[in-house]
Amino acid sequence: MVVKRFLPLAVFLYSLYFIFMSSHTVNGKRYFVLFDDAMISMTYAKSLVKGCGLVWYCGAPKVEGITNLGWTLYMALWHILPIPPEKLALPLQITGALTILGILFMVYKISTVFSERETPAVLSALAVATYFPIVYWSLMGMEVGVLSLLLLLAVYALLRYKNRTIVSVIAALGVLIRMDFLIPLFGITLADFLKRRRIGAFVPLFSALATLSLILAFRLLYYGDVFPNTYYLKVYGFPLWIRVVRGILNLVIFTFAHPVHALLIAAALSTFKNDKKLYLLLPFLLYVAYQIYVGGDAWEGVYGNRFIATVLPLGMVAAADKVGMTLGKWVWVILPASLISVPTPKHIKRAISGGEKSGIVFHILRKYVYLANPRKEPAISYHKTQICKALYLNRRFPEDIRVGVVWAGIIPYFAYGKEFVDMLGKNDRYISHIVVNLKNPLEFVPGHNKYDYNYIVHRLKPDVLTNTFYTREKGSKALDTLLHAHYRMCDFKCEDRMVSVFVRKDAVKGGVPLVRMCEKADRSPL
Repeated sequence: MVVKRFLPLAVFLYSLYFIFMSSHTVNGKRYFVLFDDAMISMTYAKSLVKGCGLVWYCGAPKVEGITNLGWTLYMALWHILPIPPEKLALPLQITGALTILGILFMVYKISTVFSERETPAVLSALAVATYFPIVYWSLMGMEVGVLSLLLLLAVYALLRYKNRTIVSVIAALGVLIRMDFLIPLFGITLADFLKRRRIGAFVPLFSALATLSLILAFRLLYYGDVFPNTYYLKVYGFPLWIRVVRGILNLVIFTFAHPVHALLIAAALSTFKNDKKLYLLLPFLLYVAYQIYVGGDAWEGVYGNRFIATVLPLGMVAAADKVGMTLGKWVWVILPASLISVPTPKHIKRAISGGEKSGIVFHILRKYVYLANPRKEPAISYHKTQICKALYLNRRFPEDIRVGVVWAGIIPYFAYGKEFVDMLGKNDRYISHIVVNLKNPLEFVPGHNKYDYNYIVHRLKPDVLTNTFYTREKGSKALDTLLHAHYRMCDFKCEDRMVSVFVRKDAVKGGVPLVRMCEKADRSPL
């Protein structure tokens, strides 16, 4: 079969293209960069290898600003090698590319358990390969692809070999990488118990809970807290109904942004009576329910929900055989066309220019725009600006400055050695524990609702701010007044763009006001 033969090669070649297009050249050096949240984990990995502990930067307070301990430890392994900082993201991106291939292979193998025909297996792999969020999150250094692959391996080990020892190892590894792996794992365990009616089905779950207990003990001893700081930032202080309503709205966004995949999920749910399909459907449904409970992800409207992306391959496997039987030979015309057909050049042009960004049409078409040219994707486009700011801090200012950041990953990683202030609280215990009085679910964006700029300006007093004050509120005149009362904007040219930072007016280092350093650098190339 042609698709089966060429799909893995096409996906791998595209992954290499995506990795190259997501990199940036600044001052003659090519920088490979992960998504900013992944770069936060990279800074923790760098600190660990430097002997500073599992903290944000050397000398930082012990705050657990990560939720992916195992993935961060994997990143640390690469930091042991003599690889330049600007190239250290590349091994993680290649790992992501190999992970995608592993997902496609396991989707194909699991599909053969349910049907002897090859068509459903190839269709399920095709559906996964054309789901943009899996490609994006895996290649941008997040743990989504690895967790998805582990879930598929666990399901296959139970369906094909009934081997709970392998699943127990997978369970421990998955929870180490990210604790909420426990949720879909419980779905797999429940399906195994309902299918075989044996208490041994819970052995993998016990393995996961034992690992979770060790992580909890480490957290209590090292960080002095029960939960990661990101739990307080994203869940603590927000009413349950706010989170649940937004989580449901996120499913609506998923339906409009990926209508074909949503229909395939509906087809999968119609196969619930098949007891083998429970291994696929229960973990999927439990993880979707979990994402509703926490209020969804912060990126549904742009890059795709990370929770759904993790378990979507299970749904594609569950749907493939039924869709293949329903459509018959027409499946090779209808399904591939609906998944990978390219919109008209007119629509693409309008999407790129931003004309469709506020409407449903853009949300449906954007994956084609970003797949064709990853540098059009907003975060990847802005990564170059973040690199420029980091290099500016390194070259224009002394080492002992304190820097306030909104993007807490890329700048601290490439300007490592300075002291940083996380203005959105992922690495700040005080901000993460703020209680926000939200009354509208549409205002809730996990990880982006807590900030206290009076605390930042008057207590922490960063010497330089790399961004204006981020806010979810309408009308920010008071924040503008606060910013410009204490900081002066510095502009500088970096490659093809003008970039700005803000220097504190009363900051002095080595007897020299930082504003004077700013004036010397103003409007000059990096």
